[in-house]
Amino acid sequence: MNVKKIFKILTEQWSILIPAAALFTLAVINSFMYIGLLEDGHHHFWKALITDNIFLGHEGISHFPYNSRYFPTLLSHLSVGISVSLGIISIKNLLFIFTFVSYISPVIFLTIIYLNIPKDKKFIFELILLSFLICLIYMVYQIWTENLSTGLFLWIIFIIYYYTDFNNMSKINIISLLLFSIMLISSHPMVVIFIPLLLFLGISKYIKTPKIKLFNKIIIILSFIALFCACLFNIYFIIHPIFPFKDYMSFTIFKNTDFIFFLISIFMILYLSFSKNEKTKCYNCTIAFFILCFLLFNILTFNVKTHIGFTYRILGFYSPLFFILLILVYAKLNLSLKIINIKILNMVLCIVILTNSLYYGKAWMKYINNLEQYIVKSEKTDITEIIQYHIYHQYSLPFILIFIPSLSNNNNLKNFLPANFFKESINEIVENKKTLKKFNIDIDNIVKYDK
Repeated sequence: MNVKKIFKILTEQWSILIPAAALFTLAVINSFMYIGLLEDGHHHFWKALITDNIFLGHEGISHFPYNSRYFPTLLSHLSVGISVSLGIISIKNLLFIFTFVSYISPVIFLTIIYLNIPKDKKFIFELILLSFLICLIYMVYQIWTENLSTGLFLWIIFIIYYYTDFNNMSKINIISLLLFSIMLISSHPMVVIFIPLLLFLGISKYIKTPKIKLFNKIIIILSFIALFCACLFNIYFIIHPIFPFKDYMSFTIFKNTDFIFFLISIFMILYLSFSKNEKTKCYNCTIAFFILCFLLFNILTFNVKTHIGFTYRILGFYSPLFFILLILVYAKLNLSLKIINIKILNMVLCIVILTNSLYYGKAWMKYINNLEQYIVKSEKTDITEIIQYHIYHQYSLPFILIFIPSLSNNNNLKNFLPANFFKESINEIVENKKTLKKFNIDIDNIVKYDK
């Protein structure tokens, strides 16, 4: 392949290549900084490490009703299970693999979305990417929140139903439609809100498309059946929730003035980017756009705390819903889109994500180092003052300590981890001490418990 062809590919495909490069860099940065132990990462890594069956997923439930959020984090769990089966037992190496795969998985799903979009509609990818980046800005340390990946699964189905010619479906269209329709069965209960709309779009197009090829017809009908099953299956988990579903009807995030300004800026940029006449040029609009981008960069940089991702996980539900409806309105009203605005905005958000990751990654490493020094010097057992800094889930501290070699080998750790404070976590660790021994983690030397 000559230089001209490479340059052509880079210029034509930069919509996916630039964010892919940014997210790849994010995956590498976070993998070197123990980010896989932050927030929900610790219990996903824990489950992946101790389970005998690597295909059970993070809940490790082998009976019905099965895990309602199985597929979104399956790749990261499989990466650990497969690595262990290949003889890798170093916690440091396994944690690196787990974290890297966790952060690179969205790149895979975004690429699948991009490949499924018809050539003449590739610009739509920028809106889909924006929808994802809005979530990632606030949930970058909650990458294991299942609705983040579920939103990408929904985008794949939407793109195929809405833009693909059912008579001219490519192999990637066929494989994606069938695979991700099935995966929505166990991704996140939020799919119940989206599936009726997806089925309406898909069935309407199916009815209007004459003489669909038999093979394509079978695949499309199977996808309808899978989506219908997904809807029924997840209705069960709404009626019998395994997490506080009411959180999705809560609007506590709107009490944050910075977030409100962020949303207003996004809406204003979208307003400036849509018009009835694509030839309309407005000097003032361009100036306003760049001012908004500059303000967004300033308000977001170093100002999206690591522990708030848990609160903002509902964005994984609201953002895809808003942008799907926006695309439908865009097509219905025959609007023009100044796509360069969205491209620039996406680049700004990617830069913010990388900048914040470097900053908070270093802060997290410093926290771990301070934790080590605290253990060495302190004789206290009241540790509430140090578990507030970067950890929303305070019970996760024992898991963090046993997975970081410089901490778990510390002789003072027994006094530092009072069993009564972390009773449930320590009981779970002790129950799996035989499994942990094969990873050179000796629980008897780390925590106090009744033998």
